[in-house]
Amino acid sequence: MNYYNICHRSPAMNLDRFGYLDIESLPNYFIEINRIPLLTRDEEQKFTERYNACCQPLKKANPDHRLCPYCEEAKNKLIASNLRFVVSLAKSHQNGKFTLPELINQGNLGLQNAVDQYDRNAGHQFISYGLWWSKQFILKAVSERPGMIHIPKRSS
Repeated sequence: MNYYNICHRSPAMNLDRFGYLDIESLPNYFIEINRIPLLTRDEEQKFTERYNACCQPLKKANPDHRLCPYCEEAKNKLIASNLRFVVSLAKSHQNGKFTLPELINQGNLGLQNAVDQYDRNAGHQFISYGLWWSKQFILKAVSERPGMIHIPKRSS
């Protein structure tokens, strides 16, 4: 199962009109993401290598570049296998102003951004980099919009 299926096609998900997770679908979301196995170090290296070699340079040059099926699969695997860590991070940043789904949505956007920016030659694991980006997106949303979360017009 890939990230796109979890968040956009699963019949158990009740997404709002922007395609974001809402409060009613949280229990199903938790069940779905816990079914996804974590990547081993070798699998992570394989998927990051594939994405870095093929579409990442094109995506950096042109954000509207459409990914090839191999890169799409690699990106989805990297994101989906790390969603439970984003949930954990979002839970640790909960306050009275934001619902857990809002924080998870922001963390997921950070994780998507991390895949596009990740350089496997930098010497750190993807999860460290991905959670750093997720945390940055959560903290930015909290600091910039007290009381509301900014929903971008386009995310990929």
